[in-house]
Amino acid sequence: MPPRPSSEEGLAADGPAGTRDTGGPPERWALESLFLVLTSACNLRCAYCYNARASPARMAWPTAEAAVARLWAGGERDVHLLLTGGEPLLEFPLVRRVVEHVRRTTPRGRRVSLHLLTNGTRLGEEAAAFLAKHRVALQLSFDGVEPAQRLRGAWTSSALEALVPRLRARHRRWFLHRVSAAATLVPGTIPHLADSVEYLIGLGFSEVAVSPAFGDVRGWHDGLLPLLDGQFARLRRSSLRHYRRTGRVPFTAFRRGAPVRLSPAHALCDVRSGHMATVDVDGQVYGCAMVAGSALERPAGLLRSVRDAMRIGAVGDPDLAGRLPGYRDALDATGLFGRRDANRSSYGSCRGCPYVRDCSVCPLSIALAPDAASPARVPDFVCAFSRTLVKYRRRFPRQPDA
Repeated sequence: MPPRPSSEEGLAADGPAGTRDTGGPPERWALESLFLVLTSACNLRCAYCYNARASPARMAWPTAEAAVARLWAGGERDVHLLLTGGEPLLEFPLVRRVVEHVRRTTPRGRRVSLHLLTNGTRLGEEAAAFLAKHRVALQLSFDGVEPAQRLRGAWTSSALEALVPRLRARHRRWFLHRVSAAATLVPGTIPHLADSVEYLIGLGFSEVAVSPAFGDVRGWHDGLLPLLDGQFARLRRSSLRHYRRTGRVPFTAFRRGAPVRLSPAHALCDVRSGHMATVDVDGQVYGCAMVAGSALERPAGLLRSVRDAMRIGAVGDPDLAGRLPGYRDALDATGLFGRRDANRSSYGSCRGCPYVRDCSVCPLSIALAPDAASPARVPDFVCAFSRTLVKYRRRFPRQPDA
């Protein structure tokens, strides 16, 4: 059982829904995925990053230990533990300690998938060998060709170009099965989208994901719609050739299995279910890593309301699961997590959109938009990206094992 709250270790019990400690056994919380923000520090200053990281901090070991105990207490057979930041490899000794602790304490009959999200610039041979040995899946933030990657730092492109072949050569099996690339798109890098995805696949990544940037994203206008469409059309053609040749689809946006028939009444995000959570550096638990307190500096308006609603309590609170009803009520009050057809953008109402059933818009992109006021107003760039992606995914063949 997780340790009792301790203010010294950031485990003080406070959250949006006050509860009384009855002294009885903790209520079960069926967690499936848990993020640990090991540090709020980062060695990069990506031009599009919304994360303020004004006060770098490191997670204390008792907090990490309590978080792992919380995951085991949920009782789910298959769970995921994701190590993130900031840049988690700035705290590699803590990464090592957490991974070894998880491998040592996994209950009999349970399975845990370990993941690390990194920009890769601090991934030396010692860390790579350790992660490969312990079968830790690695998601490498890599935007692709140099003009796109430049927004992460001019020197990062050459650093990653040297890193990836080294990983592939020295840890081939791990690289092929557990290392993926995740690119972030902004309006200014749309002309490089297809080049970037094809470049990353050419480097040997078996999975390449692309998502639109959130926050203060500038430069989007309707004149870019044909360009965005053309880039996805080109990706469809190259992905189709790759699929016919190899039977694989590395560009994850085009992976299609049996159709999932969501109704327009379904929510865009499953965060309300409580199946996933994030433990911030100070031990506070949030529904999503994107609004963890260490990521935001003095949020206001809708973003502050969402941040406060998503703060469930302290990881060491024995009655943390008892706060879930209040957490869900607080989320409902924000208006962000309701029906998927209740929103709109400049391109019209989601209710009338032909792609609403497959929409991949993250509700938090709404809250993170500058001066966000309405929980129903989807940023135009995010909407355009989602519509175009779904359009071309529907035109891609289904894959038996997708």
